[in-house]
Amino acid sequence: MGGSLSLVTGTEPDLGLSGLIAFYAGMSRDFGGKGTALALATQVKYPVLGLFGGKDQGIPVEQVRELRRRLIEAGVQQEIVIYPEATHSFFDRRQTEFAEASADSWKRILNFIATGDPTRTDVVVEKKSSAGAATKLESKKPPPGPVEVF
Repeated sequence: MGGSLSLVTGTEPDLGLSGLIAFYAGMSRDFGGKGTALALATQVKYPVLGLFGGKDQGIPVEQVRELRRRLIEAGVQQEIVIYPEATHSFFDRRQTEFAEASADSWKRILNFIATGDPTRTDVVVEKKSSAGAATKLESKKPPPGPVEVF
C-alpha cells in the first residue's frame, strides 16, 4: 500500500514534494473513491522512482509498464525499474534473498534523494569501510545488475 499511497499523494500539487519513491506500488486499490494509483498516474506532479519485482504476483508487469506510459503522458520525470527475479517485499522482508536488487534499489534511492533526478545512478554509491560503516563515494558508473529500466 505504501508505494501506491506515494503515487496517489503525488497528485496533490500543493504539497511541494521533491519526488516520490514507489516501492512495489499496487495499481488496483481504490483510495477512498479518488481512484487507483494507475488511474491517477496522469495527475502525478512530482518525479517518480518506481521499484518493482518482476515476479510480484500482486502487480503484473504490464500494469507497471502502463504506469510508466501514463507518467510519460503526464510529462512526469520518472525511472521505473523492474527486477525480473524479485517478488513483492524484496527490499524489506526478503532483502537477504534479493540482496542484489535491494542493493541496486538503495543506490537508486540515495541518488534520487541527492539529485532530485530519478534517472541518476552516478552520484552517490555506498562502500563499506573496514569497520563496517557506510561511506559515500563519487562514481561515474551506474550500478550493475540484470534489471529492466525504462
